[in-house]
Amino acid sequence: MSNLDEAWEGERLLSIAGVGVRLRLGAPDLAEAVDTRTAVYQCHAQPPGTYDLTVAQGARGTVDDAMRQSFSRVTPTSFRLNREEHLAGALSLADRSGQVSLAANRFAVDSLLRLLLNLELPRVGGSLIHAAGVVWGDQALVFPGVSGAGKSTLAANVGGEPLLTDEMVAVRPVDGAWRAFGTPFHGDLEITPQAVDRPLRAIVFPDRSLPTGMAPLSRGAAAGRLMETLVNYGDDPATDRLLLDVAVELATDVPCFTLSYRKTDPVRPLIQAGLDP
Repeated sequence: MSNLDEAWEGERLLSIAGVGVRLRLGAPDLAEAVDTRTAVYQCHAQPPGTYDLTVAQGARGTVDDAMRQSFSRVTPTSFRLNREEHLAGALSLADRSGQVSLAANRFAVDSLLRLLLNLELPRVGGSLIHAAGVVWGDQALVFPGVSGAGKSTLAANVGGEPLLTDEMVAVRPVDGAWRAFGTPFHGDLEITPQAVDRPLRAIVFPDRSLPTGMAPLSRGAAAGRLMETLVNYGDDPATDRLLLDVAVELATDVPCFTLSYRKTDPVRPLIQAGLDP
């Protein structure tokens, strides 16, 4: 039994991208599913504004990552959460509380945390991004892209640096500066999750339709590309507006580039030359 199990039997306290989540778990199978996905994000000290969620075990459902997760607004500060057979529940942003029925598998755990972060991060000026992220010295690079854009391949080819994730990065301003955060959500690469964050050095969009090399993007072009990759599982105008603001602010504050390369090209020198021409 781990120290965390001894401290919180039936509970898990998480911190992901500065967002605290206390999960009051109703079954051992739920604890196992949460631990499998979030062990390195578990903490002892409760972050400010921590969400308190009561989680009951629901139908197991088919383990299928293609099922769509979503949220819908009920009142100005409360939302329904859903992912077919895996997840059903309610979340109050005002009370920072919720009740959820959850299948005991990693897809359901991912869905719950992704939906919560999708709602919370834009309200503190940040977002989840469909992106890979790597540590670059004492900073971070983020490689956004829709499925098949090559973000995981690019992150793997950078080499020599820890991966934040190859699937979904969190970004938010902290003390007036943008930071990139690792998340439990990863894709095709077999990686060890990194519960680390770094100042955001640059946003680099893989785009093999362009000539080889790295090229700067205008603010408008960067904001447009970001809007395609900021995570949004709901159809909620207020959240949509917040995410548009995030895209514009990121594109204004953080250098943004495209990067095109061949499979045989060494990627690190291309990126270094683009960052420090």
